Amino acid sequence: MRGINKKIKIRKVSGWSIGITIVLAILFLFIAVQGGNEFRVVQDTTDRYILCEKMEQNILHQKF
Repeated sequence: MRGINKKIKIRKVSGWSIGITIVLAILFLFIAVQGGNEFRVVQDTTDRYILCEKMEQNILHQKF
């Protein structure tokens, strides 16, 4: 029963801690959005490259 007599300590959250947390959250959101945009660009470029490869193969295999 020794543990029951201990006091519970509540730590105060300072304005600096909240500010830093908000800045980090905004930074994370910005990085996530940028990463998503870059992924879409790479995916679109890859799809175009594959389409060009297929068109090239079609042109090379056509008989005139």
